[in-house]
Amino acid sequence: MEFTPIEVAVALALYAYNVNAHTRARKLYEHFQGDCEDLNVMVDTLAYTSHVAATALPMPTAKVYVQHALDMYGEEARARVAANG
Repeated sequence: MEFTPIEVAVALALYAYNVNAHTRARKLYEHFQGDCEDLNVMVDTLAYTSHVAATALPMPTAKVYVQHALDMYGEEARARVAANG
């Protein structure tokens, strides 16, 4: 399913707001089976730069991070955009 840029932005914001940085980082770490950035570094990145996480994380990790956000909040983001559209 395709999402518009604003829907992606809203999904990322919801993900960062509703899911703590450690949980988001752990999900990424498990996805890559540890073959990625150090877990603690990712926690710090997601805790302190969640507003730019897609550019603060290495590209393969950023792509998966955006997909996680869309999997969890894509439909809610779409509904919010439509309601405010």
